[in-house]
Amino acid sequence: MPVCVHRIRLPVRAETFTGVDRNNIVCTIGKRTDIKHFVSISHLRLYPIPIEVSVQIASDPRALRFEQHEDHREINVDDSEWWITWVVDDGETFTGFVGLRSLKQDGREQSIEVGLEVLENDAEAPVSFGIAVFA
Repeated sequence: MPVCVHRIRLPVRAETFTGVDRNNIVCTIGKRTDIKHFVSISHLRLYPIPIEVSVQIASDPRALRFEQHEDHREINVDDSEWWITWVVDDGETFTGFVGLRSLKQDGREQSIEVGLEVLENDAEAPVSFGIAVFA
């Protein structure tokens, strides 16, 4: 699996990756303007659950930035982070994405961290997982 893809199974099934879409993973951004950062979540419980997703570029100095994508105006975005609270129904998959741009096309490794928290009374502790991409 490339360094720009990471999957987890608890507390929900989730994955994060960068690319054009699920079938076109891209780990080096360079001068491309069609690259997006994705988070996809699904669960197997028998009822809907609210999930808070928060994503940030963890590298310092930062060589990447997030941008709002016209297909997901409901996602809150600033240069270095994006976040949303989503109710995921049983059997449903939520896939959210934002644009990802390189500030410096120097191939520098950058870390993107994803935090997931299930917002219900008996929820497990929040989890975080990340990927590496290159500017």
